[in-house]
Amino acid sequence: MKRRPISSDRRHELGAAAVELALVLPILAGLLALALFIGRVFLHYTVAQKAAHDAARFMSTIPVRDMTDSGRARIDDAVAVAQQILDAELAELDPGSYTIDTVIRCGNFTSCNGLRVPATVSVGVEMRMNDTFFPALTYAVTGDRIIITANVTMPYAGK
Repeated sequence: MKRRPISSDRRHELGAAAVELALVLPILAGLLALALFIGRVFLHYTVAQKAAHDAARFMSTIPVRDMTDSGRARIDDAVAVAQQILDAELAELDPGSYTIDTVIRCGNFTSCNGLRVPATVSVGVEMRMNDTFFPALTYAVTGDRIIITANVTMPYAGK
């Protein structure tokens, strides 16, 4: 079997696909990194929102006698349980070297003091997020300011 000679026009095109791949591959890798990072940001936000919702739902159903406990033992126990709910649900996240700040409020007050029945209960979660997969790429785009905030306010429904 005889080999047919490659024409001179075709000989000039032999490396074109490799050059195109070399030019396009970094762009595709960057887009993949961006999609993974955005997905991770949405995962962190969704977990924070659900944790805040579950803790607020728990706080909104505490009985009135526990909410207005003058000795504060019952309300402090309830706030501790709500904090445990937050900690358990947020434990799966890895925000890097940053801490996760949580706030539990009864009504317009910064803490649940056990003196009055609030109209609403609020739970807030705030965290900064590190990108552990492509830190140099995301730092170049966003800097060190990836802050995720989730706030949930529910009417107090305790009886």
